[in-house]
Amino acid sequence: MRMAEHFGNSYLDYYANHLDISNDQLLMKQFVESQTELFKFIKSEIKKKVVTGNLLGSRAKNNWFATRLIQRARQDIYSPRSEAAVKNLRWQLETLLKSSHDPTIELIFRGIKTPGSANDFFLRLSQISVLKSDFRLWGHQRRLSDDSVFTNLKPAYVNQYIQDTTDYLRTFIKALTGGKARIFILTDTGDANLGYQYLVPQLNREGAIYKEALKSREWIPKGPSYFDVDLTSKNSQDRKILEHLVNVMLGTTDLIVIKEEGGAIDDGEMLCAFNQYKFLRPNDIHSGPSSGKVYDAYKYNNYQVTITAQSIKFYKRGSAWFNYMGWSFGPGSDFHNYLNSIFNDPSNYLNQFLIRYTPP
Repeated sequence: MRMAEHFGNSYLDYYANHLDISNDQLLMKQFVESQTELFKFIKSEIKKKVVTGNLLGSRAKNNWFATRLIQRARQDIYSPRSEAAVKNLRWQLETLLKSSHDPTIELIFRGIKTPGSANDFFLRLSQISVLKSDFRLWGHQRRLSDDSVFTNLKPAYVNQYIQDTTDYLRTFIKALTGGKARIFILTDTGDANLGYQYLVPQLNREGAIYKEALKSREWIPKGPSYFDVDLTSKNSQDRKILEHLVNVMLGTTDLIVIKEEGGAIDDGEMLCAFNQYKFLRPNDIHSGPSSGKVYDAYKYNNYQVTITAQSIKFYKRGSAWFNYMGWSFGPGSDFHNYLNSIFNDPSNYLNQFLIRYTPP
């Protein structure tokens, strides 16, 4: 019998006989803990091939592309669904480890083309390395997905993470600036030549933002196109802006750039920048030149952002907060539901900065 198949069968027997799978909280806890280790392993393999291996010939482009792959890994690994129809990463892992004769397996990131190639990106992994990353077969555990255990318990897990990370950012900003900062969200264009761009909504003849801009990218501020935060007061509601930034990090591949109070988008400086991959240094940030009309159909002007300097006061702590589960993205997704929770509540503080189109 193949090693992987033997491992899978042995584990399933152990799981059924020894773990209290009737307890929803324990089931979820076991899932999150095991998938965190698996995600960290896949993430390290992406870094090894793309960043360390200099796949795209540019440190900044490598980090940009790695972030897009890491988002896919985060969404597929932290989902209990083994989806044969779309051949998600969970389905590939569990299918290959139970059936492959080869000592290595190939994970295909379907729909994510390697820049400059017509082929989907793939990782070649040794079966032993995957098994050592606390790999467990979760696709068979239908209670997680079919009985909505995962759907019901995920928000509590993620919301606790959001609060903890928001507290970290608040402490971080206060340590660097005393509590005041200007924060920009740079859009990931999905284009290897453009990378991240700064989007500003276009105005019509009446001086109002075009409805096309209001209907798209609802999570970026639209008046002005940045956040000014003042955390010097203990009861400052600007903490909610930091919560929003963490949600954006969990749901998108956009880049969060924090500058000194009053910092300009074109001043070439930053305190720090991060996305769902990691903290980025100036030479990690990929933003290419363009005509400024890439998003013209959505009534945005887009701008290249060049950052060459970073505050010498910058420091960073552990990276564990980049390894947690994230929000799904797209219509009807976790992130879409999060945005709905903002706009469906007129009293939500973020409605001062974010705008959703409302038909006349």
